[in-house]
Amino acid sequence: MMNSASPTLFDAFESARQTLDKNVGQLYEQYGSMMECRKGCNQCCIDNFNIRYIEAVIVLMAVTSLPPETVSPILANLQDPNRTQCPLLIDGACSIYESRPFMCRAFGLVLKHGERYGACELNKEQFQALPSVNVLDMPPYYDVLDTLSNRLWAASPMQSLPPSDEAPKHSIKHWLLALFQLPIVTTDMGLPTVNFHDPTPTEAFPESAIDQASVGQVLEADLTEADKA
Repeated sequence: MMNSASPTLFDAFESARQTLDKNVGQLYEQYGSMMECRKGCNQCCIDNFNIRYIEAVIVLMAVTSLPPETVSPILANLQDPNRTQCPLLIDGACSIYESRPFMCRAFGLVLKHGERYGACELNKEQFQALPSVNVLDMPPYYDVLDTLSNRLWAASPMQSLPPSDEAPKHSIKHWLLALFQLPIVTTDMGLPTVNFHDPTPTEAFPESAIDQASVGQVLEADLTEADKA
């Protein structure tokens, strides 16, 4: 599934992830005390959004490194047709927390997708009560993920999925079913967002968007090195 000829793709991914974590952390310093997000809350851990291929590879590597006693309930979750929570949620906690996808790392804050703004239902009223809200702009992150995913897919697609010109986007459950070569009977839905009917005025958070000057340069350099490999 992975190819040692393109390790720099994962270096670029790590740069993007570190930038996201930094920006999320800064926003949590501002709003964390008024948010419901904390250890033990898993209301947003549902299986109705898609992740990119390179995110899926990171997730799958994390799953395959888990002990058998943790993988066993994940397999059971995958085969439960009535389960709506993420199959990686074990005893109310994420079993691959350090390797969780970008959306999982950012959700809870006010996120921007084009002209749409969304936040977790548990936090929405608190944010709407503020005169202004610093937001996290997600599309720049996804642009990087799409580029990395397409390069990785072209070099090393997942053999248990149908061939395609571009890297597919699937739910975590779909990716895991493909990994374990189990029947895929899930329907992927779009990215969940909560639209504010009357958005409060927003101001740009200084580092809410990905730092294109640094990460963009790293990405370009890494892809050039990958071409040379």
